[in-house]
This record gives sequence, structure tokens and C-alpha cells, in this order.
Amino acid sequence: MLRVQPVFDSALVSIERIDHPADIPHVDPPEEMSRTCSINLLERGGFAVRHRRRRWIVGTDDLFVTVPGHVYRYDHDDATDVVVAVCFKNADAARFANQPPVVRATNRRTYLRRRLVAHLQRDADALAIDSIAESCSSARSTAAEATVHAARRSSIGTRAASISRGRSSTATTRRRTRSAACRAPSA
Repeated sequence: MLRVQPVFDSALVSIERIDHPADIPHVDPPEEMSRTCSINLLERGGFAVRHRRRRWIVGTDDLFVTVPGHVYRYDHDDATDVVVAVCFKNADAARFANQPPVVRATNRRTYLRRRLVAHLQRDADALAIDSIAESCSSARSTAAEATVHAARRSSIGTRAASISRGRSSTATTRRRTRSAACRAPSA
């Protein structure tokens, strides 16, 4: 049994948190067909996914991508995983169709994941969340890129915070400069 909790909804994406209720035994069905293009971020736990005779172990450093019409089988040792599903409403499924469903996180994907989670926890700014979700979609590319080693999580988190502070500082400076220009006496 799955529990799906809506987290965010816009014209471009819907974001859901998916887990398994502890009080209901979980049984994995033989297969499930996806109805949406989605990028799934594992918050905790783990599971395996089978697709086209291959099997991948999905962990918290991976992205799991679904494509409409593709059939998947999920295997759980224990159903304690929690997933954030970013479901694209008007995605071009062909862009994802011939890619493996599971890819390792790269530095860029880890950065985008942290930004998305931070926005969902903090302010749910629709424009920012849509923009980050689209960037996640663009960052989802070839299997060859998936072999790139991800940096340590702590360094990515530190870098993401630094970039965000820099953006806030730049925006504040721009507002102050515009405000001062408006108050300046004309000669």
C-alpha cells in the first residue's frame, strides 16, 4: 500500500511525498505501469527497480525516473522508503524514453535536489520550484554522465548555501542601488 501526500502543485509540476503506512503490510505488485514523467528523489530507505530485464538498486544518492507507458517492478526488503516525486504535467516523454531509469547524482543534480527540498520546506515559491524542477529535468541526461563522481554532500550543501546567500545579497544590493538612484537629486 502506498500513501501519497500532495506537497506542491502548479501548471507545470505536481510534487508528492510517497511512503508506506507502517500499520498496513506492503506487498509489491508483479508490475506497475507509469502514467507520468517523473523524477523521484529518495529521502530515506531504499528499494530495487526492474525495467526491461535489468535491475537497479535505488538509494538516496540516485534519481529514479519514470516514463509514461513504461512498466516497472519494485522490490522492497522493508517498505520504509520515502520518495519525493516530481511529476511533470506536459513533459516530452521521448526525451526520457531510451535512458536508464536510475542514475547516480552528479554535483549539479545534488545541488538542484537540495534547492528543491529547501524551497519546499521554506516557502513554496511556485516560480522557483517550477524553475528548479525544470532544471532537474534538464540535468537528467545520458547514462555516461551518470558515472561522474558526486562530491561529498557536505561540500555541495555548503556551496548551495553560499550561492543562495550570494543571490540574496546581489538582489538586496540592486534594490538599494535603484532606491538610491530614485532619491538622488537631479543636477
